[in-house]
Parts: sequence; structure tokens; C-alpha cells
Amino acid sequence: MENRIISGSDKKTFSFTRAIRHLAHEGGNPSYELEVSAETQKRFGASSHGGIMVPLDQNVEVRAGLVTNTNSAGGFDVQTSVMSLIELLRNAMVVRAAGATVLEGLTDTLSFPKQLTPTTANWVAENPGSDNVDADLTLGNVPMSPKMLTASTSFSRKLMAQASLDVEALVRNDLIETSAIAVDLAALQCLGSSNQPTGILNTTGVNAIAHGTNGAAPTYADFVAMETAINQNNVPVSPTRAYVVTPEVLAFGRKTAKVSGQLLGAIVGDDGKINGYPSFVTNQLPKTLTLGTASDCHAGVFGNFNALMIGVWSAIEILVDPYRLKKQGMVEVSSYLMCDIAVRYPVAFSFSKYWSAALL
Repeated sequence: MENRIISGSDKKTFSFTRAIRHLAHEGGNPSYELEVSAETQKRFGASSHGGIMVPLDQNVEVRAGLVTNTNSAGGFDVQTSVMSLIELLRNAMVVRAAGATVLEGLTDTLSFPKQLTPTTANWVAENPGSDNVDADLTLGNVPMSPKMLTASTSFSRKLMAQASLDVEALVRNDLIETSAIAVDLAALQCLGSSNQPTGILNTTGVNAIAHGTNGAAPTYADFVAMETAINQNNVPVSPTRAYVVTPEVLAFGRKTAKVSGQLLGAIVGDDGKINGYPSFVTNQLPKTLTLGTASDCHAGVFGNFNALMIGVWSAIEILVDPYRLKKQGMVEVSSYLMCDIAVRYPVAFSFSKYWSAALL
């Protein structure tokens, strides 16, 4: 039979895509492409060696160097579907989980009266001949007043119109999460200056654990000392006693024996507890504190966390302002939260500030 190449009005477009999918065993219906290949082999007396042959005068679907990572070479043909958002991994918030006392719905500035010293009792003779010396109790107070926490961002109207995500809701949720993490951070380490609350690490009267001149590695004795300091100050045992440490300190405690060379277990138990108390892990604690030549020191806290008070004067308010940046085509979103931090009993907490990362 005469060899025939499909031509003229019978000539169709040869699809390399269909042919390649067929050769890759990915299905498709390359009947035309197989017919062209068979006719070409007859015409030229050649074998395809398992491939598909095409004559030079055949109309083909032109796709030179097809790839998806270059737009001009095929990437424009690939549709992108935007899926659900992969949320940011943030610092763990720990103080509420550890048992902090949260006072919500406040309106006035607060002052908690606090007894500082007791009266004293004396043993006297039957007829001492002089009056007992008065020793009155003394009072102080723990104040709390609203401090403003705010955050702000903006996004374009074009993004809001075209994005598959609800951009405004995304921004609002991010501001809320950011504010909550900022309150947690304030409770642990804010300075009490520059309009900030005062966190545990900077509260006067909190028990500090001593270290060497240039920092030290955590020891089991450190954790026992943190607990002992609280007990020595008559702080009642509470279900909200807990440790808060950095990930690095926790990891060191898991692999380090309580007492070197003795089978007493690791500082941090398999259940994650230290001295039988829960441990909470976060990157909210500082890791770059300085002691002597060490500038990589980590902090850790132990205490009765119900003695930590978080006062909240309002829910987080989100304000959307479409006008301030209107000439730029932008929408501004801001958040506002009024809160304060106070420690009912500073002696209810102990901290270490000088666990050197170089020794972990």
C-alpha cells in the first residue's frame, strides 16, 4: 500500500502534549499523533525505537522547552489556586495557661490595699510595771492603671478587591494575636518605663537566684533554690505553681542528670515537669542578658502564677480607617487595648537571669 502522509485539508495540528502523555503512560487519546508517526516511519523506512516520529512539514503544537517555572516557556498556562492561609508560627503565650489572674471589664484605676508588716506580740510578767510597746501593722498598696497598647498596619484597596483571602479579616486577626502576645511578653519582662507595665523579671522583691561571674549552666540545685526561696517567704502551695523556661533550657534539662553520676533521672522529667511542677516553654523570655563576659544568658521563672494580675479595661478595639491614606489607595487598620500588669506578692516568684547559652 502506498505510504500516505496526512496533508492538505486533512492535516491537523500535531500535539506533542498528547503524544508525550501517551509515551509517559499518563493516558490521553493520541490517535492522530500515532497515525502520523506510523505514516512517517513507512515513508522514511525508519523505526521510532518506541518513540513517535513527525515529518518536518507537519503542523505541530509549538512548545519549545516547556517548563512551569518560566512564565514565557509554559508557566503562564499553569493556573495557580490560592489555598487556605498558612499562619505564622508565633511565640507561645504562657502566663494565662500557667494560672495568671485576669481582671476584665475594668473602668476605674485600681488600688489594692496590702498589709506589709504585722503587729507584734510580747510575753510579759504578771505585773511588768510598764506598758507593752505598740507595734502597729503597716499598709501599702498595689496600684493598677490602664496603659495603652496599640498596633497599626495598612493594605491596598486593590489587594482587598482581588485577593482570594479576606484581607481585612486577616489583618484584624493578626493585630489581635499580636496584641495578646505583647501582653504575655509584658507580664514576663516589660520594664515598667516608657509607658510599659512592669513584668515579673523587673518587679522589685522577686527572688533572684545567684550565679557565677560569667553565667552558668542550669543545675538541679538552681531549680530547688527557686522553689525554696518561695517557701521561705510563706507563699502557700498553689495548683498554679509552674516554671516558665526557654526551649534551650528545657532541652538542656531533659538531657542532664539531676546529680552527675547518679541514677536520679534528668532535671526535666519525661512528663515535662520540673520538681513535680508543670513547665511552660516559650521564646518570650530574654536570651541575651549579660553577666560578666557572657552576653547570651537565658532567663527562667518559677512561681505561683495566680499572684500575677492582668487588668483589662477594654476588649481589643479594631479601628478601620479608609480615609487617612485615601490618596494612596490604602486602608489603615489599628488596634487598641488598655491593660496593666501587677504582682500581688513579688516573693511568690523566683527567677534566674543568667543561664549561659554557651553552656547549654
